[in-house]
Amino acid sequence: MGATTRPSGSILPLPVRGIGEAGAAVSDVLSVAAGIRSARKDAGITQEDLAHLAGTSVRTVRSIETGSGNPSLQAVIAVSNVLGLHLTVQ
Repeated sequence: MGATTRPSGSILPLPVRGIGEAGAAVSDVLSVAAGIRSARKDAGITQEDLAHLAGTSVRTVRSIETGSGNPSLQAVIAVSNVLGLHLTVQ
C-alpha cells in the first residue's frame, strides 16, 4: 500500500489470521484504514462526500479511516466500492 495513487479497481488485501494473532489483526485494520483514507484523499473528496456516496454516516467513515470503533463490514465494503477499491482475503 505504499503507492500514493490508486487506479480504479485497486485491491486492498486482507490477510487471513489465526486465533491468537490479535497484534497482527490490529496492524491489518490500520493498514486497510490508511489505504481507504489515502484513496479518498487521492480522489479529492471529503469524508462527508464519501459518507453520502456510500450511504453511511460521517462518523462511520471516520471510524473506518482511523481503524477505531467497530464499523460494519457492509459499511467498509460500501466505502471501498465508492473509492473503486476491492477488499480481498488472502
